[in-house]
Amino acid sequence: MASIGALEARIGNGKGNGRPPCFLVKNKDYLGFLRVQTIDWVRAEGNYTCIHAGKAEYLVRRGIGEMEAQLDHGRFLRISRSVIVNLDRIERLVPWFSGGYLVRLSSGGEFKLTRRYAHKLFGLMGQPL
Repeated sequence: MASIGALEARIGNGKGNGRPPCFLVKNKDYLGFLRVQTIDWVRAEGNYTCIHAGKAEYLVRRGIGEMEAQLDHGRFLRISRSVIVNLDRIERLVPWFSGGYLVRLSSGGEFKLTRRYAHKLFGLMGQPL
């Protein structure tokens, strides 16, 4: 039986950018396909990552760095060591301590944008930090 990663790679073949259009996620009763565009945010959980899509939450066996590499950098951005957000879901940035920001998502999530990662977000927006 093929591994989940191998199946995702086969799904992504021929899509141009080498990134899968969906992830295979495991539920207690079944395996399902989670379309990438439905992902709101991804959070590190040790050697796993927790993917949030709407009200659903999926724990997958891969690190946050591997998830970051598989997600489209034009649509998803790492905002801290442990969080990647879907840029389409950002509702507002609220100034926070020491030059950081709170990122509020339309889906209800709220995360710290650390100074280390802030330059990437502001660079994407064409704005100086």
